[in-house]
Amino acid sequence: MQIKDLRYTENFSLSQFTSLGFFTTSIHLPPIHSPPTTLSHIHLCVVTTTNYTEEGWPRVKGRRTVNMAAPQAEAAPNQETFVLVRTTLPRQPFPASATRPAVTTDRLILRPFSPSDLDALHVLRTQPEVMVWTGLGRADHDLAETQAKLNLYLPPNDATTFNCAICLRETGEFVGAGGCHNRTSSVGWPEVGYMFKEEVWGKGMGTEFLKGFLQMWRELPRKEVTLRVDHRTIPKSVPENGGEAKVVEEQLIAVTASENDKSQHVLKKCGFEHALTWKEKDSRDITGETFIALPTYRYLLGRSE
Repeated sequence: MQIKDLRYTENFSLSQFTSLGFFTTSIHLPPIHSPPTTLSHIHLCVVTTTNYTEEGWPRVKGRRTVNMAAPQAEAAPNQETFVLVRTTLPRQPFPASATRPAVTTDRLILRPFSPSDLDALHVLRTQPEVMVWTGLGRADHDLAETQAKLNLYLPPNDATTFNCAICLRETGEFVGAGGCHNRTSSVGWPEVGYMFKEEVWGKGMGTEFLKGFLQMWRELPRKEVTLRVDHRTIPKSVPENGGEAKVVEEQLIAVTASENDKSQHVLKKCGFEHALTWKEKDSRDITGETFIALPTYRYLLGRSE
């Protein structure tokens, strides 16, 4: 049953939509997202999502479907149409996690992951309220699933990921995780994301983490590279380069659910701006009728906060 106006059935609240996984992400925070050697600024992109049918109707199981306007969206990124650009990226491999210093903010410590973080990470990743905003869309089934995720941040995988455990400065309590977990996102640029335990939501820690992480990202050693990216991520102000690859400011992307207003507020507070929106089919829908819209935000690291 679909309701063709702004109503909902069975007194079904927005929070219940969220708990069922109606709003999804592939942080996808997602992500995502050091001053470059020769370029004056760096771009950061963040991408947001919402589910809707091809006709523009959101879809959940059974009768619990609400009519919401689907955002305007372009075609999904297609690597066959990617273009070469000259830019900068952090040198690879990333510094070994054992050599990465902890970064302290007003209330947080951003430190490398360690094997002893397994239990705390499992607590975070078994909170349905947290995981509904992730690409997985559900809590981890067991400790082994969390261990597989943690392994991505530990040696030898720390050579290709730049993530940190987020802890309270006063007590050392583990309250979240964040960083660059994917060097090549859907649009070709590195991807960044973060997640926090529900108990600390609404306290400004997302903003505090993101600003701290950006400082860590800026300080990584860089090199000039040639990279294949979605042409829509290239700012219109970038001039042609005589038939050669354009020189484009470095970007980092991240993805969050468009209904996750709190997370988007964090991003906007940090200076993000909309760059483009595309859509793609939701692979979790076996009918192939559900689409995900991905509004993408860009951030220029050279701007003043």
